[in-house]
Amino acid sequence: MMREILFKVRYFKTYEQDIIFWGCMSFVLVTCVLIIGCRNSPSNMANDEKELFIKKEAKSEKTISIRADYWFPFNGNSNDKQPGFIIEFAREIFCNAGYLLDYDIIPWSRAVASVRDGKFDGLVGAFKSDVPDFIFPDNEQGISKTIFMVRKDTRWRYDGISSLSNIRLGVIQDYGYGKIIDEYVERNKNDATLIDTISGRNVVKRNLERLMRGRIDAIIDVEPVLEHTIKEQRWADRFIKAGTASEDKVYIAFSPNNPKSKIFAKILSDGMLQLRVSGRYKTILSQYEKD
Repeated sequence: MMREILFKVRYFKTYEQDIIFWGCMSFVLVTCVLIIGCRNSPSNMANDEKELFIKKEAKSEKTISIRADYWFPFNGNSNDKQPGFIIEFAREIFCNAGYLLDYDIIPWSRAVASVRDGKFDGLVGAFKSDVPDFIFPDNEQGISKTIFMVRKDTRWRYDGISSLSNIRLGVIQDYGYGKIIDEYVERNKNDATLIDTISGRNVVKRNLERLMRGRIDAIIDVEPVLEHTIKEQRWADRFIKAGTASEDKVYIAFSPNNPKSKIFAKILSDGMLQLRVSGRYKTILSQYEKD
């Protein structure tokens, strides 16, 4: 009887020690996965690993939150294999600086307002003319050419600001299109015969659909985004480029009401230089140029 009791006591202690040991090992393994994950290239990561980067409900002092609407290839869905090249730049740079990246897509107007108020840290895909009060990094995250698009059976072509008086132009609420076009839109935004504005989700696709149906005469947006959407929807035979409005630098811009914004902007700006020097910039960008 005494031997049986001693055996049970020894067994219990050994079992208890095993639980503590394996519990500690689990913690170490999880910690290692988080650290290693930040060093991996997103294009080579599994979905569960990517979720370590993009935490929609991340709660940490070392988390940076960025928001935008869907604007692929600059930025896309957070859980996609290719979340957008700006997101991949930001993820690598901020992970190397010790931050988790919290990124998601929401309607553009809400993203602008939420970042401005300080609810989120950064706005992805911003022009300086979009949000002149925001904090911008010295080095841009991309370059965009803003173009006009029309139906293939339309003869209109952009020929300076005066040529816009002959068409009804489809625009997206709170988007920037370069100084000259922005001023024109602001002057005429209440004239429905000249400017037709939409907001919400899937705005690029919806504008193309409205153009197809003849509700507007032309739309304006950046060339890579229009080309991607047209290719994705198999609409290549329906539209044609009708001129270039401007060429602008694209940034992640930071909240004017966050005391850390200048720090974030410097981390991002310095990180962009490092990506170029290391060759990572070209490596990441090439994956999107192929597609």
